[in-house]
Order: sequence, then C-alpha cells, then structure tokens
Amino acid sequence: MIPLSSTEQSWIADINGCAVGCVSLGDAGAGSADLRLVAVESEYRGLGLGRRLVHEALAFARRTGYQEVQIGLDGGSLGSAPWLTSLGFVPDPSAGSSVSTTGAVHASGGLFRITLATC
Repeated sequence: MIPLSSTEQSWIADINGCAVGCVSLGDAGAGSADLRLVAVESEYRGLGLGRRLVHEALAFARRTGYQEVQIGLDGGSLGSAPWLTSLGFVPDPSAGSSVSTTGAVHASGGLFRITLATC
C-alpha cells in the first residue's frame, strides 16, 4: 500500500520484486470514491491479482467510511465490464451504461458503481 492521504491510497502487486499490477483509489466527493486505475500486466492476468487489488481497495474504502466506489470505463477498456460485474459493480444507467445478460456493454463507455456494506 502506498499512502497518499487518509482517504486516498494506491496498491502495487509485485512478483519477485517486479511491479505487475496496481490499483488507486481516490476521493470522488459526497461519500464516494473512484477507482482511478486498475491494471495488471498481460502475462499475469488470470492469476487473481486484479481481484485481490480491488478487494484491498474496497476494504480500505469501507474502513475509511466511503458509501460507494465507482469506476469509469472508456471505449478501450469495455472488455473489463464483465469482470467488474463479477466483483459486484453494477452499470450506472444514468451515465449511459448497461450490460446485457451475455456481459456485453451497450455504451461507448460507462460508469460502474458498488455500494459498500456498513457492517
């Protein structure tokens, strides 16, 4: 974990001393946090590193008192939508996002949110 402030953090996954993945979480205001970056080097995908990084960020968000976490996807990262929904994120229709039952995203980008449990 790399502390940025009491409400913003970054995490780096390393294997044998080499950074292979990262996630950053920052304040979005009004009780929300943004996942600003989720990345895993292609040769290390499928090992659960991204999932673990996001779980760490969500746990920090809960401890910090955030009520929800959001992440925006642009056209180049829409392939991540099914993965995000598997983590509990849902598309925000007010931002023009929707996901079909097959996992296809129907937008040129979109906003995904997860509400954090308070217990």
